[in-house]
Amino acid sequence: MSVDSLPTRPRSVRWALIALLASCLLDLVVGVGTIIAALAGSEGVSPSVTVGIVVSGLIPLALLTVIARGRRWALVVFALLIALDLLTTIASLQMGVDAGWWRVVYRVAYLALAVGGITLLLMPDGRGWFATCRSARRGEGAGA
Repeated sequence: MSVDSLPTRPRSVRWALIALLASCLLDLVVGVGTIIAALAGSEGVSPSVTVGIVVSGLIPLALLTVIARGRRWALVVFALLIALDLLTTIASLQMGVDAGWWRVVYRVAYLALAVGGITLLLMPDGRGWFATCRSARRGEGAGA
């Protein structure tokens, strides 16, 4: 199904996709900023850390493009990744990991955007849109 043939997105779905995109971009920007700061400092950064940061920022973006095409399985995978990220954040805060106030603010903003977007997609408008997308794909496949 082409992007042009997708059912019209309700307003809540559009806002959810914007929130998810903002969370992904925020995560990617902070990750790249971390790499740049490490390269500018004396400690440097290993290639595996660089690859890990970039890949962990690109996977959610790739999932978001699939979600935007009406694939509910991608939303489930995205939600699971955010749940793991939330648990990791809570555990690190409980252990007293000193990440600095700005990193705590970034994590809260990132998780709030992601959880908010996921929640909007799980509301009746979002569920209906996913169902309509699925019906459109089945109808398109049967006619071909």
